[in-house]
Amino acid sequence: MATKPKRVKVLQSLYLEPDRTELVDALAAKTRVLKSILLREAVDDLLVKYKMLKPMTRTKRKAKR
Repeated sequence: MATKPKRVKVLQSLYLEPDRTELVDALAAKTRVLKSILLREAVDDLLVKYKMLKPMTRTKRKAKR
């Protein structure tokens, strides 16, 4: 079986308002998805919105993780 190539990630930090932090924490708990994954997905959505990234299907997005 072929192994997937490892994707390199670059550490980025950001400041969020406390209410946004609480909402992201609640979403992560509710969906059982790591906050880092949720935030990467949000960045992807923002880049698609501004046409800097092509939209990906749900299956491609999962495969990317």
